[in-house]
Amino acid sequence: MSKVFLDTCVWFELVAGANPTSAHQILQTQKATDLLNNILSSNDEIITLDIQLIELTQTIIKAKLKECNRDLKQNRQSGIGNIKQFRNDPTCHQYYSNAINVCSHAINDIRAFSKKIEIYHSDIDKILCNLIKADINDYIYYEFCQKNDIRLYTFDQDFNDFEYQYLNIL
Repeated sequence: MSKVFLDTCVWFELVAGANPTSAHQILQTQKATDLLNNILSSNDEIITLDIQLIELTQTIIKAKLKECNRDLKQNRQSGIGNIKQFRNDPTCHQYYSNAINVCSHAINDIRAFSKKIEIYHSDIDKILCNLIKADINDYIYYEFCQKNDIRLYTFDQDFNDFEYQYLNIL
């Protein structure tokens, strides 16, 4: 049994209720589903971080904001500029409510699949030195997995700049 960490982009495909439309999106969703099935059948232990649940929540809310803006523009209405407006604008209430509902279900699904949710503290100076390679959360996930010999699965090409024997870019 191995320990496995799924990058947020993989979890998004699995638990965010996205409706893939392009060939690329459909392929990613299929890869994520196949990966999860393989992990579950091999009894590997899925580990996540508390910060990842926060990142996934932000990703879902931003996706619902984009959906809201797309629909507003189709109806020739002004779009919403930021998350604060999205939370507070009455015309977006249903979209925001839906986003929170999706977040709740996604987090519950991740909790059900994950054996452990870690609280991880990283060295901010080390993160800052590596921001040229990847965003903050990606570096934290990479560092966490490397320190703990955990296999890391991602779609994110930013990880190409890292050398780690258990890194798997899907």
